[in-house]
Amino acid sequence: MLDEAKTLAGEFDSGATPRWLAFCGPTGTGKTFLARQVRRYWNSYHGLWRGQSAQGDWTQRIQRSCVINWAREIARAKDSKAWGFVRGYDDYPMLVIDDPSKAYETGDWAKSQLFELLEYRRDKWTVTTWNLDLEEISARFEPAIKDRLIRGGNRVIELPPETPSYAER
Repeated sequence: MLDEAKTLAGEFDSGATPRWLAFCGPTGTGKTFLARQVRRYWNSYHGLWRGQSAQGDWTQRIQRSCVINWAREIARAKDSKAWGFVRGYDDYPMLVIDDPSKAYETGDWAKSQLFELLEYRRDKWTVTTWNLDLEEISARFEPAIKDRLIRGGNRVIELPPETPSYAER
């Protein structure tokens, strides 16, 4: 799991085509922690820089990245009737979506929002954590979500069900 995360992070430096990384497996195995570390590395490489323009001006650029707690965002959007809330996340060059499998528990609207968000993220660095394996993702959601996770050089790391909880190690 760590090697795949390092490989993806190394691609940030090389100017590679943006890809997705999905961590799938049991609760408590360090998926979210590792996803946040990938984001932290991305921020250190892309986050903020100062440079001198051709005109001699000093400029700063911030490329934002973001972590979404999917269950919290879905609840907030439903409460505020922010039906198109996913459009607010399509501009982030790096996005971590923590446990979108919770969309299954919150109904069809949440599933459609997840699908829409993933559609917007096609060519942007995206890391997801799932408390499901790929077959469960395919069964509970549209099979197209599984297809997007595995297509075009994207990486999926599946932890076996017997993986011990991080707290128990």
